[in-house]
Amino acid sequence: MPSNAAGSKGEHQQMLLFDNEEVKSDVDIRSTQEWDGFVEMRKVMKKPLTKRAADMAVTKLEALAPGDMDTQKAILSQSTFYCWLGLYPLDNRIGSKGTSRQAQSSYDLEELERMIRETPIFD
Repeated sequence: MPSNAAGSKGEHQQMLLFDNEEVKSDVDIRSTQEWDGFVEMRKVMKKPLTKRAADMAVTKLEALAPGDMDTQKAILSQSTFYCWLGLYPLDNRIGSKGTSRQAQSSYDLEELERMIRETPIFD
């Protein structure tokens, strides 16, 4: 087969991918502020994402939070905040590293938000 025929086959496969609803949701995550922040953080750390790595990151996000854009954004934000090069499941505990910090910070985020709302700022 001529080399240009392989290219047209690849283009055809790519066109088919864009008709797939799952891929459309993947494309959406790349247009978010959280994605941009993650990509920027990787560049600052001198570990920029290649196209293949970006595709793999989108696949990983979908595996960690299938169809849940809010959780995918939170995962990206978590990795950006901690300057992690990879993407990991959300850890909803504050100070989750080390057993002593776990014992001290065992509240989940919803509980902390509730406590903040109920605490009067000014008397």
